[in-house]
Amino acid sequence: GFSINVKLDLRKDRDRSVFEITDIIREKLKGIPDVDLNVADGYAKGPDSSGRDIQLDLISDNAGQLDKFSELVFAEMKNMPEIGDFKTSLTGGNPEARIVVDREKARYYGIRPADINKVIFYQVLGSNPIDLKTDLEEIEVNVMMPDEYRKSLSKLMTSKLKLDSGDIIQLSDVASIKIAEGPAEQEKLNRVRKITLSANLKGGNNSKIVEKLIAEKIDKLGMPNTVTYRFGGDNKRRIEMMGQLKNSMLIAIFLIFVILASQFESLILPFIIMGSVPLSIMGVYAGLVITGKEFNVMVMVGIIMLAGIVVNNALVLIDYIKLLIARGSERREAILEAGRTRLRPIFMTSLTTMLGMMPLALGIGQGSETYQSMAIAVIFGLMVSTLLTLIVIPVLYELVENGMDKIRVKFKK
Repeated sequence: GFSINVKLDLRKDRDRSVFEITDIIREKLKGIPDVDLNVADGYAKGPDSSGRDIQLDLISDNAGQLDKFSELVFAEMKNMPEIGDFKTSLTGGNPEARIVVDREKARYYGIRPADINKVIFYQVLGSNPIDLKTDLEEIEVNVMMPDEYRKSLSKLMTSKLKLDSGDIIQLSDVASIKIAEGPAEQEKLNRVRKITLSANLKGGNNSKIVEKLIAEKIDKLGMPNTVTYRFGGDNKRRIEMMGQLKNSMLIAIFLIFVILASQFESLILPFIIMGSVPLSIMGVYAGLVITGKEFNVMVMVGIIMLAGIVVNNALVLIDYIKLLIARGSERREAILEAGRTRLRPIFMTSLTTMLGMMPLALGIGQGSETYQSMAIAVIFGLMVSTLLTLIVIPVLYELVENGMDKIRVKFKK
């Protein structure tokens, strides 16, 4: 196969998004016969990616039921407007001859399938090589039937089977030949047969929603008990990357905690300040719901960025409260004064960051669609965190400090 990479004009020079252009190309090329078409965004998936957004693995040790059910599911997927570039690993191959054993007759004659398998093996491939030693050399000998018996199905069925009673029967007495088309290749998972159905998302659809729709269709079709399924594909790889980014997030939070603990010489205040992080995550989810974007790798990158950004607002607020208390102000008075005094600097700092992310969030500029989710996460996360930090963090601070005062008084007694 081969690939064609298309470099688009700058976003300001075209009136269609990447998703719209890929859908148009997919629609124009879908009628080409015998072509495995895969139209994808190179920024999002990489120019060398051959995988698809949605991959459904159907798994079963019953080949007949697996083939039939996979055809039904594939037909349903082709009718879904949310996906395109369909591909299935269930493809026709070369014709093959299958020896079908009549189990009732085999049981009557006392013939085991292993006995039949051994006879066919020797008939077609011959016996295992044996070494014949002479005075001069050692010769490897392979005993087999003449070509007329090995290359003829009718001759093969005349192969002799010896019963325990000593009687001789032919293979045709307990088995028959069935000519069928076998698969060109077989995929297996843990030694169990697997068929893969895959497709690409159209129009920037959410992969989780599409997978849910496919799962609902599978339930309606009535999946056999012998068949199971799982989702994979490029989306699975993105989930694995998300897991790695979550570990990075935990490391970032730990490092922030260490820095705050060393600055304030307290193990309690860092937890109060870092309370702004979950507030920002609330904003991220709200932003994704409002804009209709899915939670992807770039959103996770945005959350990691937010962890370092939003703590600054709480840090500025708590630091000024402690400064006022050190100058002799009462705790409640210091909290109110800090809120009034630091309101404008906190808003201005957050506003400049949000405005800086606005071009990416609006999809302005080449390749901005890829980073749009990250910018949306940062803007909405910072917006919600800034508003709630001015309320939640001072309240948390006073509650914790009042609680600590009671503990100190109790221990002094």
